[in-house]
Amino acid sequence: MNVAELIEKLKTLPQDMTVVADSYEDGYDIVRDIKVSEVAYQTEQKWYNGQFTSSDNQTGIKVVRIISEARDDKKWEREG
Repeated sequence: MNVAELIEKLKTLPQDMTVVADSYEDGYDIVRDIKVSEVAYQTEQKWYNGQFTSSDNQTGIKVVRIISEARDDKKWEREG
């Protein structure tokens, strides 16, 4: 995905929505897609975990998640 494609996708979403990316590990990958996901803030997380975790209930917040080309989306499958 290039900058123009990313901008076009982001234009369709609320402009005040928080953007998150995968946490931890090393290296870089090409952005494959963006997805609106529901997450919950983790109050007690380890340094190597992100500030948010996926949420399967209505207590979370909706965020724009940047998905990299090599990311394993198994844990996010339920969000379609």
